[in-house]
Amino acid sequence: MIKLRGLLIVGHGSQLDHYREVMEKHRERIERSGLFDEVRIAFAARKRKPSPDEAIRSMKSDVIYVVPLFISYGLHVTEDLPEMLGFPKGRGRKEGIFDGKKIVICEPIGEDYLVTLAIVNSALRIF
Repeated sequence: MIKLRGLLIVGHGSQLDHYREVMEKHRERIERSGLFDEVRIAFAARKRKPSPDEAIRSMKSDVIYVVPLFISYGLHVTEDLPEMLGFPKGRGRKEGIFDGKKIVICEPIGEDYLVTLAIVNSALRIF
């Protein structure tokens, strides 16, 4: 049986349209890569739609990687997101089942070396 792999990018959310546009741009780029069978976005801030649990329920994938598009382990990453999906609170990568699907909550992207390069690129526009 072939298992479908999904990616859910979780951002904070904002009332400003540009925030969603940036999230959609990342989603589209990753979707075009073909690395995942489906790619969705969700928002951790209350009242922003879709929420991570809503997005996961709408996905068909058997395994879903949840990537917090956050700079660090703040409250949304360590408490809100895990609680929403029935996972233990705290730091680190987490795996479990939600809505009959295997969920992997990944670490926030903040310490990734490529984020460092993005900071330098913003200052110098070298890429």
